[in-house]
Amino acid sequence: MEVEATLPQEAQSSDLGPGPDPVTDGLSAAILAEQEQPSGDAGSGDGAKRRGRPPLHGMYSKAAGSDGKRPVLPVKPADGSDALPESQMVAGPATRVAIPPELLSKVICESLTLGENGIAYALEGQGKLAGLTSEEIAPQLQRARLGESRKQLVADLAPYIAQEWGLDVEVSPTVAVCLILLPWAGGATMAYLTLAGLAKEKAAREKAKERRL
Repeated sequence: MEVEATLPQEAQSSDLGPGPDPVTDGLSAAILAEQEQPSGDAGSGDGAKRRGRPPLHGMYSKAAGSDGKRPVLPVKPADGSDALPESQMVAGPATRVAIPPELLSKVICESLTLGENGIAYALEGQGKLAGLTSEEIAPQLQRARLGESRKQLVADLAPYIAQEWGLDVEVSPTVAVCLILLPWAGGATMAYLTLAGLAKEKAAREKAKERRL
């Protein structure tokens, strides 16, 4: 009697080899795309804009408050944050230093005195080079002097003269010092040239005297 051996269905299927893989490629790709998609508004549409730090201007740019010559150095906030307040990025106008009007009048008066002395030295030197005596030169020197009262009047009128001609009345201390030193330097130069001329004239006279002897 022949007995037909039957294998279980599972064994038969295993012997026939692996069957076709289930179709899962589409589902895996969808899950992977969902995980890689950024959350929030960054990838929601074409009109979404990313927020970032504002642009930083250079130290010499006008937008930072520089005049193109002096840099604007940023100051880091005390709280340690990277954001700089706008008040620290923009440089304010520099404070101007000017001398008071009464001191300006004194400077003008002193400048006129120095100029007057320089003119007197030049005239006296020319007179002595011409062979004139001190008594002959003195009247001419007196006429050339401006006088204290006139110098003071000119000094008091100087600010109004500047306003009339559209000049700046406020004078810096540096300009005030130059108004004193420049006439002084001119008077010193005239005195030196006068002494040099007198020395040269005296040397010529002595040389001529020795020749006669």
